[in-house]
Amino acid sequence: MSASYGQIVGILTDSLGRSRAALRPESTFADLGLDSLALLELGVIVEERTGARLEGVDARSTLAETATALDHALASRLADCAAHGLPPSPTEHSKRVLPTTVEPSR
Repeated sequence: MSASYGQIVGILTDSLGRSRAALRPESTFADLGLDSLALLELGVIVEERTGARLEGVDARSTLAETATALDHALASRLADCAAHGLPPSPTEHSKRVLPTTVEPSR
């Protein structure tokens, strides 16, 4: 399986408390007992770690399908970064693109 599959399995075990033994490529999130809130949390963690947004993933998606979706999202993100001359790292990218937050004076 791809590195994306390993990332998803890692998040499911380390952050969402699922047993590695229960995780199979053909397992759906519904099979694993993940509700919509847990899927949202998975998406946030994936985006924080990779800079790529998971789209089209729901409770009926398998882990293999989700890994493929992440592979596509990462490829698209890398292409976008390259087209704009930005580094592919999510932290480097956010430092260059996002404005600094300024606290209002009182």
